[in-house]
Amino acid sequence: MNYQQARTWIAFRQRFGVKPGLERIAALCRQLGDPQKQLRFVHVAGTNGKGSTCTMLASVLSGAGYKTGLYLSPYVVEFLERIQIDGVCVSKKRFAAIISRVAEKAAELDARGLCATEFEVITAAAFALFLQAGCDIVVLETGLGGRFDATNIIERALVNIITSISMDHCDVLGSTIEEIAFEKAGIIKPGTKTVCYAEMNPKAFEVIKKASTECGSALYQPDAAIRVVDEDLNATTIEANGMNIRIPLAGRHMALNALSVIEAAILLREDGFRLSDVLIASGIENTSMPARMEIVRRRPLTIIDGGHNPECAQALAQYVEKYFSGKRITAVFAIMSDKDVEAYLAAAAPLFRKMIITRPNNSRALDPKIIAAKASPFCSDVTVCRTAARAMRDALSVADGADDVIIVCGSFYLAAEARAWIIKHERNEALL
Repeated sequence: MNYQQARTWIAFRQRFGVKPGLERIAALCRQLGDPQKQLRFVHVAGTNGKGSTCTMLASVLSGAGYKTGLYLSPYVVEFLERIQIDGVCVSKKRFAAIISRVAEKAAELDARGLCATEFEVITAAAFALFLQAGCDIVVLETGLGGRFDATNIIERALVNIITSISMDHCDVLGSTIEEIAFEKAGIIKPGTKTVCYAEMNPKAFEVIKKASTECGSALYQPDAAIRVVDEDLNATTIEANGMNIRIPLAGRHMALNALSVIEAAILLREDGFRLSDVLIASGIENTSMPARMEIVRRRPLTIIDGGHNPECAQALAQYVEKYFSGKRITAVFAIMSDKDVEAYLAAAAPLFRKMIITRPNNSRALDPKIIAAKASPFCSDVTVCRTAARAMRDALSVADGADDVIIVCGSFYLAAEARAWIIKHERNEALL
């Protein structure tokens, strides 16, 4: 099986849908020799900030000399972003070889009616790859929820991190903050240490506190009183735990995520990991992530943010109000049909002069005409484009002044397509 065949086989597993439960991943891992039982983990759950928290912590650990696995979901640029070792995606050859083995074992389980889902086979493959590479530690992001997420097959983590919790995936996780927090807190295991987001929703915090107490897991919550030393479009420098740390990801929410990373690193240090203050600070400073308020073009200034729920929209709105007051903002926007589009638009759309609504190449994308109708009460100039490429061309054609800003937002799928188009467009411009 080559890489493309591996990707095709994985995509074929989508027919089994999203099915909470650990029996299938447990059976598949058992067939592979239970690689997860031979690894050490930091397990991260939450609604927003999981990816940035995981990436910052992995950067800290790698920078300190530990071979560090990083498991993320979703990806933005390349599928293999999901499985990284020391900041480098696993090779296509190595991935295909592992998937060949996983596919053989999955076929045996299919015959028994234990049909592993797409996410479950990727997760099992990641465990096997991390073990094969000899990882000292793995930073593991949940896919959906926590309690019945495939990643929760691990017996225990050295540290659990619960990032910000808000309303998302309500059809699966529950219709209240308390219900969603209960699912996320399902990663907390007896005798572990748990770090909670500094500005956690109070109702969610009470659920997490109760789960920690019941499990005998020590709960740590950083002080949210951030002292900002410096900030700009690209980064925020804060003072925390006696350290001056430049966080190369914009927005106050990223500074709060960094506080969780610092707390987790200190707890790992107490467990024997060699993580000095200098290594923690430099690891965070060396973090790089696409599509998190990422500046991808300077003229016109173009920013891509893949956040897709109301809390993300509020963070984007704060960023826009802080840095682009009085600017003419053109938004290229798409969102998935299972997201709260009304709440997202209510938070962000009033700040946009023009909105170009489009649809990425994903079957879950909401019809642009439906979005446009919902956006019109918040923005007076709303148009629809059939493709992300056409939407980007239209945005560049109208954003031609010094006060113009383009913001691509609402979906990581749109972010990926828009980012690729911009890179190709700029390469072509350079050849002219």
